[in-house]
Amino acid sequence: MEKIEDILKTIDTKPMIDRISQEYNAQGYIGRFPSTLRTTITNTTIQFWSAQYGWFMLHGRNAGKMPPIAAIRDWIDRYNIPRNEWAVAKKIARDGTTGNNFLSPIVPELVDMIGKEILKKAKEKNIWQR
Repeated sequence: MEKIEDILKTIDTKPMIDRISQEYNAQGYIGRFPSTLRTTITNTTIQFWSAQYGWFMLHGRNAGKMPPIAAIRDWIDRYNIPRNEWAVAKKIARDGTTGNNFLSPIVPELVDMIGKEILKKAKEKNIWQR
C-alpha cells in the first residue's frame, strides 16, 4: 500500500511558488525573491526555502548588527538607487528594519492547494475514495 510520503514526493509545488510570486508582485514588491524559492519534500513535510535575505524581508532585522555590505551593494546596483551602501548598512544596524510578511494573507490558500493536491494524488492511486 502506498504511503503518504510516496504521495507527497509526487506533488507539483510549482503552482504554489507561482502563487507566492503573484502575491509578491501584487503587493508592489520588486526583486528576485520569487525566483529564489524552492521546495523540499521529506517524509510528511513540505518546506519552502528562499535566499537568506528572504527571512529578513519577511520578519525584519533587529538593530545592532550591520548586514553584509556586498548584499546592500548588489541591491543598490540592481535598482540603480543613488545611495551609499555603507550608509545604508549603518542605518540598518542602528535602526533595524521592519519586515512585511506578505505571505500571511495567502497561507490558508497555500495549505488548501497542498491539501487538494494530496487528495488528487491519493485518488489517482486509489488510496482515498469519496
